[in-house]
Amino acid sequence: MALATKSQLLELAQEIQELTGQLVAHLSDAGKKEPNFTAESTEVPSDDDYNALRDRLCDATADLEQLVKGPKTHLRDYFSTHHELAAFQVAFDFEFFTAFPRDGSIEIGELAQRTGLDEELIPRVMRLLCLHHIFEEVSEGRYTHTHGSITLAENEGLRAAATYQLDEYFQAASHLAPSLRATISQSPDEPKVTAFRSAYGVSLFEFYARHPERGARFARAMIGVSQLNNDFNQLLGCYTWDSLGAKAIVDVGGGNGHMSVALAKVLKYARFVIQDANEGMLNQGEMSTGQDLKNRITFMRHDFFTPQPIFGDVGAYLLRQITHNWADEDVIKIFKELAHALENCDPSTPLLINELIIPEPGSRSRFEERIGRQMDIMMLVALGARQRSRAQFQTLLMKADPRLKITKVHDGIPMGILEVHLARG
Repeated sequence: MALATKSQLLELAQEIQELTGQLVAHLSDAGKKEPNFTAESTEVPSDDDYNALRDRLCDATADLEQLVKGPKTHLRDYFSTHHELAAFQVAFDFEFFTAFPRDGSIEIGELAQRTGLDEELIPRVMRLLCLHHIFEEVSEGRYTHTHGSITLAENEGLRAAATYQLDEYFQAASHLAPSLRATISQSPDEPKVTAFRSAYGVSLFEFYARHPERGARFARAMIGVSQLNNDFNQLLGCYTWDSLGAKAIVDVGGGNGHMSVALAKVLKYARFVIQDANEGMLNQGEMSTGQDLKNRITFMRHDFFTPQPIFGDVGAYLLRQITHNWADEDVIKIFKELAHALENCDPSTPLLINELIIPEPGSRSRFEERIGRQMDIMMLVALGARQRSRAQFQTLLMKADPRLKITKVHDGIPMGILEVHLARG
């Protein structure tokens, strides 16, 4: 007699039901409404308990879907998603999202007039988007907003984040494999071949310098992504900033300083030195900083590959989302300069590396791990750079200076802080 075996499908279905019940209870306890697809739906919470339930539920539903589909159907669908992204690209490029009225609906004819697209083409794009609950066809040829489409319509930063991915990075990603092949026979004195350079003929930074309108969109996108990831609250909550008192926090490569300015509004005594090699970014930050903060915030032009000019009475050096833009050998150079500066500071002065820290395989939900690994490939495409795990950071720190030690990891999702100290003899 054959032994009864457990059904993995039923176990997953049961897990999904249990997790959904816990999630609904959490929403109820928090006084939140359940999400729906209508334009009137409220946003889901972003607290740690909700996110943990969401991640486990997403893992379980993804497993069930993949098993039910089987590998052939699953992979066929997955390898065709670029066609769906192309439909999104059309919707963004022809400004579908802002062409719609906030309330009510719009017919294809009016949408064609507003966008300039052919009336026969628009339904082909719209009906694919509707399958993702982006817009809804309420009657034949008449569409209205959903929660997904109204979110994009009303969030300029999120639209910018979507469009720079669908424009610059969409094309660049298709050049990854050829660019990697080109590096095999590349001479050391040649410019580094990246997927982005292969697609556009110039590096990412050169591209944005030549196309300032795209550069401005990229800047808006970074703010949008920061808001989406709740970066400021994570940065604020990840570290005991008050312990630094009135000592200077040196924001190395801080751009226009928007994060330091936000911190300064909360930390009433802290002083900030915002450093960047881009004078335009510094000027932008200085002009937008309120008078009430100018006595505590200084903007300084500085290339982090050169000796750090600020040392001594320093509370902390902050490297926020810098290392993922650079290859290992470049990151080692940055760390070396900061190690020299730490030699001339109090032993308690830390280097704080605020980055997406790649989790070790299986240590987090796959939903969360996928975000990190997706970002890792994105940095490879854009700059030939990478996201790193704690172990990989420690290896680079040791190569820069064996005295540099990670003493604590302040976990955040997706961003965390590595607290690094220079060991004294």
